[in-house]
Amino acid sequence: DCGARILYLVGIHNKRTLQDAVPLFRAIRDPRNTVLFHFDVKFGLDEYRRSDLRYEVEACPCGAFVEVASLHNCSWGSWSMLQPTLWSMKHAVEHPDHVGKWDVYINLSGDTLPVYSQDRIAKLFAGPLHNINFVTSSSCETGLRPTPISAFPKKWHKRTHYSHRPANLEYTDDDGV
Repeated sequence: DCGARILYLVGIHNKRTLQDAVPLFRAIRDPRNTVLFHFDVKFGLDEYRRSDLRYEVEACPCGAFVEVASLHNCSWGSWSMLQPTLWSMKHAVEHPDHVGKWDVYINLSGDTLPVYSQDRIAKLFAGPLHNINFVTSSSCETGLRPTPISAFPKKWHKRTHYSHRPANLEYTDDDGV
């Protein structure tokens, strides 16, 4: 078993997230994976066309399926932030290039960088994290760990967005914690 196949959505909204997406793409490109880049329409694709990311995508011998789009105008803190996620999920379950070709969906900002290799991530999602749905963020109180919604501080802004009745999550990390 070569592990879980991951479909990544990577959101790009400014020059910094575009520049930071280059090392992110290098870290997540893998023959098992699909990478969908969504550029906020306010930022557009002109910068992408002149970017190192475009070169990386076009020159990539990695075997990953990569697609670049700029479809939605996202406003920070509004429901419009979900439009790229909804687009990518619909794309993931309806587009012939993606249907049945992924096991795990991960939504990232362009300025994210995985701390594990793709082999390790694929094995985690095929093994101890198989069929577990969780929300986590490196910039939140819990760090980059699978975390049940109920563990987030009660006043944390995203807690109420995800669930009014948080589900339980059982997870044991590599250290047995």
